[in-house]
Amino acid sequence: MLSGTVVRSGLQKQVRRLLRRCLEKEPNKRLRDVGDAWEPKQANGAGDALATGFDSTTLNHVSILVSDVPRSAAFYQRVFNLSVLDEDKKAPRIRLRLGKDSHLTIRRRNPAGTVDHFAIGVSPFNKESVIQDLKQRGATPQEGGDAGLHVKDPDGYTVQVVASESA
Repeated sequence: MLSGTVVRSGLQKQVRRLLRRCLEKEPNKRLRDVGDAWEPKQANGAGDALATGFDSTTLNHVSILVSDVPRSAAFYQRVFNLSVLDEDKKAPRIRLRLGKDSHLTIRRRNPAGTVDHFAIGVSPFNKESVIQDLKQRGATPQEGGDAGLHVKDPDGYTVQVVASESA
């Protein structure tokens, strides 16, 4: 029987690998749909070390940069039936609800057509403990003022770390 830590470790590796494939910079290498994500089941590495202070529980949000916030928001509302969570016209920024615990943030900023960052919800979330855990896991946490806690993945993607809304 596998311990909970080993199972979590294997699952987190799979989620990280899947996220990397979804966020691939080269469009021809990026996953297009869920059917492209299927991989044969592989054995988990039982020797992997993992800190156990928090679990990654949700993909909280993805933040994209666009040239025209209302136009992009209208597209996601029309095509994916997303509803407005909130809007900041001064920023300009709009957040669209995606399911129960996720949202899409649309910001006007350059370079348009890129993913600014995505956020992973963790539980339990105690900022000091999470920072310590992230360091133990080999990440370099950075505080971004009002934008909160972030780490960079090996390819330079910014990953925001937030409290799980479902926690």
